[in-house]
Amino acid sequence: GNNAGHTVVVDGQAFALRLLPSGIMYPGKACVIGTGVVIDPKGLIAELDSIIEKGIDVSALEISDRAHVVFPYHNRI
Repeated sequence: GNNAGHTVVVDGQAFALRLLPSGIMYPGKACVIGTGVVIDPKGLIAELDSIIEKGIDVSALEISDRAHVVFPYHNRI
């Protein structure tokens, strides 16, 4: 899967995260997917969509230019 899973509860609502840092739930916090993190773009987009539809602002998210991107052919190897 996409890194370590963690669940964050904010105002009684649970959010299951795998790639996104839990700070994304709190406005004004720096949120970085850092160097060396392995990112499956489909998984990231699905996770972003799931929290955006619950009203979470993701504009503070930054992704390191040294994060690794997994493409479909990587999964076939």
